Amino acid sequence: MQENQEPTNISLKRVIGLPTAILLVAGLMIGSGAFKKIAPMAQSLMSEPYILLAWIVAGIITIFGAFTYSGLSSMTNETGGIYEYLRLIYGDFIAYLLGWTYFIIVGTGAIAALAFIFSQSADALFHFPVLLPTLRDISFADFIYPFRGLSIKLFAMSMIILLTLLNIRGIKYAGELNNVVTGAKILGILLLITAGVFYAGEPTGMLVGKGIIQPLSGAALFSGFFGALLSALWAYDGWANITFVTGEIKNPERNLPYAIIGGVGIAMILYVLLNYVYMKVLPMEQLASIPDNKIAAAVVSETLFGRVGASLIVVLILTCTFGALNGCIITYPRISFRMAQEKVFFKKSIPCTSRF
Repeated sequence: MQENQEPTNISLKRVIGLPTAILLVAGLMIGSGAFKKIAPMAQSLMSEPYILLAWIVAGIITIFGAFTYSGLSSMTNETGGIYEYLRLIYGDFIAYLLGWTYFIIVGTGAIAALAFIFSQSADALFHFPVLLPTLRDISFADFIYPFRGLSIKLFAMSMIILLTLLNIRGIKYAGELNNVVTGAKILGILLLITAGVFYAGEPTGMLVGKGIIQPLSGAALFSGFFGALLSALWAYDGWANITFVTGEIKNPERNLPYAIIGGVGIAMILYVLLNYVYMKVLPMEQLASIPDNKIAAAVVSETLFGRVGASLIVVLILTCTFGALNGCIITYPRISFRMAQEKVFFKKSIPCTSRF
């Protein structure tokens, strides 16, 4: 921090209520992992009860983390989340390193990855035209091919720009969009769960005692379970980002802990029920044999709804990744804003997102 200079104290508008905060947590968490992770989990564990247990244990671990952050949130009402907690506990230097890591790698990388997944899903549904095909083999060091999938990349960049412009107008508008999108994705997942629970096809897997699934034991069970647990924990990631907007949450001492626990609880219930449906509709061998280039949920949805089912899942993934992308664009810049207040970021950083 520069000497003889006080931190810039520009306050943000507290416009995020508890319902919006809960939906923001849920929206940040519920992404493509909910629809894809059952296949690698089936491959590594091959046990339906233990797969469900992995989702439950991962949810409990996440809730313990939520309790920890709920306690940390009582330390400060400032925005910045993890950056601010580290600054208060370990000092400015550690927080400085974290803040620039998020700006250069973590935050920007997450936003780019989500935008690319969203664009890929949109291409699978709408089939974008191929742009500049004669340049597709141009590369940098035979590693980066900038013109391959150019239409997908341009669409991804366009979505980042559009959502950024919306966020510049104010977090109120971005929060309202998050509420609509997260509500839509929860309704879509509930539709899939309801259809699976009442699935009238021949029961499979653990619902019948055909002895198809051979139970694991010993080291194989230990290794398989923790492999499945790792996949589940990846799907639970993102809940801590709500702390980045502490400075814009109404009554954060009360609402931030409730938002974290409520959002994690919603995601945990949906994940467990969704994976129960996967294993109710399809046998474990079929789930384990789904190739990497296919979406497990799409195979299940096609079984439930026919050929239109795969398209429904693509639309649901589009909704989920769009919501997660908007949530990341809402939350990550708040670290840079807090760094600018502490004069360890660019001087021209202005709180344009706090006008409403």
